[in-house]
Amino acid sequence: MRIGRSWGLRDSKRLSPPRRRELALLIREHALAYGLGLALPAEIDAINILQATLLAMRRALQALAVRPMHIIIDGNKAPQLADLFGNCRIETLVRGDDLVPAISAASILAKTCRMRTCANSTRAIPAMDSRGTLGTPRSATSRHCSGSDPVPFIGAASLR
Repeated sequence: MRIGRSWGLRDSKRLSPPRRRELALLIREHALAYGLGLALPAEIDAINILQATLLAMRRALQALAVRPMHIIIDGNKAPQLADLFGNCRIETLVRGDDLVPAISAASILAKTCRMRTCANSTRAIPAMDSRGTLGTPRSATSRHCSGSDPVPFIGAASLR
């Protein structure tokens, strides 16, 4: 089964938490490969949220069991990848999670993993909105379930 728009893939922030969980199961079952990468709270504090996001993306790509030939990254910045994927086509695409199913799938895997991490936290999660969505990687709430509980930023990569 090919992962695609017919599954209802789109920007993970526009999906309900139950639908994200359903899709995450399907993605993990049917993806050719996927990888998750973490940036720990101490790394986020040391290098800033943007650099930590790029680091998590790099780690997610390194975790893939299959070497990609083409990498499309959501946004306008890509991590340094020449040393790992020198002959691989790498491009960025603003709002890519609404346009490319593989990016949508990676976004869903990252968000569900981050939500599980927060759900396992011993504190409440006041940074969530009414749909159970944490802040985006550009906000401080993406790295904390609550004011003092640090959570790693999680990046994901998927292949179909």
